[in-house]
Amino acid sequence: MNTENLSFKYELEKKEPRTNDGGTTRGASVKDFPASIGIAGVSMRLQPGSMRELHWHANAAEWAYVISGTVRTTIIHPDGKSYTDNFEPGDVWYFPKGYGHSIQATGTEECHFILIFDNGNFSEDHTFSVTDFVSSVPP
Repeated sequence: MNTENLSFKYELEKKEPRTNDGGTTRGASVKDFPASIGIAGVSMRLQPGSMRELHWHANAAEWAYVISGTVRTTIIHPDGKSYTDNFEPGDVWYFPKGYGHSIQATGTEECHFILIFDNGNFSEDHTFSVTDFVSSVPP
C-alpha cells in the first residue's frame, strides 16, 4: 500500500446519506476511504418501529455496535433455525456471511448503530433482500 497521499481519517457522519421512509444510512468502503482495505462500515439510523427487511450479504459478515435506541434482530441459520435478540446501547451483534437477518427499531426514539463488514469492497449493492428474491421468482 502506498501511504504517501493516504488519509487515515474518514468523516462518516458527513457523507451524504441514503434515505428512505424508515431511516438513513451512510457507508464507507475502500472506494470512499482507501486506507480501509479489509473493512467497510455503515452508520445506520432507524426511526421507531422501522425495519430493515430480511436480507443477507453475499460478500461479507456483519458486526454491529448499538450507539443509541433499542433494536431487535432476527437471524436465520442455514439449518432453518431462527434466533431473535434485543439490543441496547453498548451491545454488539454478529451475522456470518450469507445468513439472512432483519433489524427493527423497537423503542420510542431513533436507533443508531454502526455496522462493520469484513470486506473493504462491501456495498449495499451486494446485499440481497427478500423483496429482491420474491420479485425474481417466476409466478
